[in-house]
Amino acid sequence: MVIGGPTGGQTAGTGTGEREVVDVAMVNGRPEVRDKDTGELLMEPCGPSFFANISLPRDGLEASVEYILKPNGFDIVAEFFNPTNTTKSLKSMNLATLSLGRDIKIPDMRWGGRERSMSLDNVQPIVELYPNDLYSPVAVLANDTHAVGLSVLYPVLEYKHDVSFAYRAAPGSQSGCSTGQGWVIYIHFSPITPNSTVVANPATLDPGDSRSYRFTVRFTDKPDEWQRTLVPYRDFFAETYGPVKYERDPTPVIGYSIATSSAQNANNPDGWARGRPDIHGFRELVTGMISENADQKRILVWAPTGLYQHGQNFPWQFTSRWLDTPELRTAFDTRDGFPRVAQAGKQLGLWWGRTGRYIPVWNPDRSDVVDFDINNPVHRQDAFREMDLAVQAGATLIGLDAMTLPLWETVQWLEILKQRYPGVTFVLEPKQSDILNNIAPMYTIGYGNINNGPTPRERTNIRGPNYIADFINPGHEIWAALRWDQYWRERGQGASNAIKEEDARHAAANGFVPLLFDAVPRSETFNAAESWKFTVPADLRPDSGSGNNNTGGSGNNPDPGNNAGNNTGGNTGNNTGNNTGSPGGRNIGGGTSGGPLPGTPNLQRPEQTRSLRTARSMIAGPSDQVLSRLGDEPERRVVTRPSRPRVVVTRDGRVSPPDDE
Repeated sequence: MVIGGPTGGQTAGTGTGEREVVDVAMVNGRPEVRDKDTGELLMEPCGPSFFANISLPRDGLEASVEYILKPNGFDIVAEFFNPTNTTKSLKSMNLATLSLGRDIKIPDMRWGGRERSMSLDNVQPIVELYPNDLYSPVAVLANDTHAVGLSVLYPVLEYKHDVSFAYRAAPGSQSGCSTGQGWVIYIHFSPITPNSTVVANPATLDPGDSRSYRFTVRFTDKPDEWQRTLVPYRDFFAETYGPVKYERDPTPVIGYSIATSSAQNANNPDGWARGRPDIHGFRELVTGMISENADQKRILVWAPTGLYQHGQNFPWQFTSRWLDTPELRTAFDTRDGFPRVAQAGKQLGLWWGRTGRYIPVWNPDRSDVVDFDINNPVHRQDAFREMDLAVQAGATLIGLDAMTLPLWETVQWLEILKQRYPGVTFVLEPKQSDILNNIAPMYTIGYGNINNGPTPRERTNIRGPNYIADFINPGHEIWAALRWDQYWRERGQGASNAIKEEDARHAAANGFVPLLFDAVPRSETFNAAESWKFTVPADLRPDSGSGNNNTGGSGNNPDPGNNAGNNTGGNTGNNTGNNTGSPGGRNIGGGTSGGPLPGTPNLQRPEQTRSLRTARSMIAGPSDQVLSRLGDEPERRVVTRPSRPRVVVTRDGRVSPPDDE
């Protein structure tokens, strides 16, 4: 499903001129991959088979699988069918065995593709989940000479389930692997064990239903340019969801907290830290906020109605509590209140607490906190009331704290909010997936586990640009929250202005919008760089065209310069930020699934329906009718569903019989 229409985007290069670097052959019904020049074995047809852990006959499921040999790799198209009269779960699949040596690198797709290492000498299994952890449903393994990328192509908004990736050591010689122990990637669609919570939203198949998935595997001999191995997913995503649906604003954001837990006491139960608006009204607070940020364009106010006294912060009632007293009601006053921010030429933002939950009372007990239900008219009307008041106060930027609904519900709820409040930008937290970043900017942690290194790359949580977001969503907007109170707690001394400036400049130079919770000299100049212009190989960059021969690509630029770029547009978009570390504590809740919303706009527009068809066609490949029209192709795709997986091999559209026929 596509949300909204593009406001102008970029057409990415396809890299179709890239030379073939590997040979792929089917050996005993499974792919074997070798370096085209040296003959080095990169993937051996040994170890666990693709369906080793799916238990098809035992579960009563039927499946067909088709291997499609491609330049520099292959695709696996798998179809599952449930002929029983009970709902069944899809379990696990494997990609094995990858012969990449004892020591490999695995780009961390949770944090933009930053490098991490893994060794057969000390295997610590890694398990990661899409869309909760991973930006995209992809995995990459690399050594010093090659990289291999695995992508899972499926319409997640339609199928409504997670997928997890696990990296482990392959059994090796015990399974007949001539190269010894290697690597395997496990793909889990459901919990591995009954008590496992790794896959929060498992894949199930109702009686009589079928589902198709495409798994793409690509190799490159430029491991630093591992994005090349994910071109099939990039193309699938672009065809299905299109370019980003907002106009990126690269200018910094000021985080302005007006209530803190440290200020809470018997005389100040709400923790007001600036101006005591509960006593004096908002005039003094708003005047100070404007004067302190004279050179800043965007100000986002945390705890705009104070804090709860018993935890559960930040408050869900981020505006309605202003109606409780005449003093707090001055928040709406055009002479004294928040509307003055827009009058001063700035954008006002408000932080809406715990948006993945519904909290109907102030100072709630745990029993008062329930999951937000987008199908519940009471929940929706109360949420609309909060937003109506925010707009009345002049807010055009809303941070959605702890938005932990399932992806498909978040998309639907965000679309409703965008339609109802078209002049408002929504920023989601915690960090979100490619689909949400496609329809709104997102928020990530800039200061996390602080090290004692001397440079921003060592000192902050920003190790470099977000390579995966740059590749999948060029034109994205991602905020990086920088909070130097953590610096003080870690080191026992405050950060100097020079350190703050260096950290903010570092974030912007790597493509992140600095979200600053402290005054930083010259921070108004730290506009986020258009990082996709230097992180993506030249022939794959937006607007590079197709068919360009690869001349070596761009390499990786982990800390590009000091100049963070210029403002390229206004601020009319929507945001889906990601961060679990914004100021103040709170519990992060889960969400519930639900059906269509009664009385809400029809979200299934014609272009969305077309995109769903596009997604399905890209997964399944050519239809049976199309294949039957290929005059010199006597064979077609597998359409039978035997109780054991049936394999068909295809090379560039030519279908061969299974090896066992």
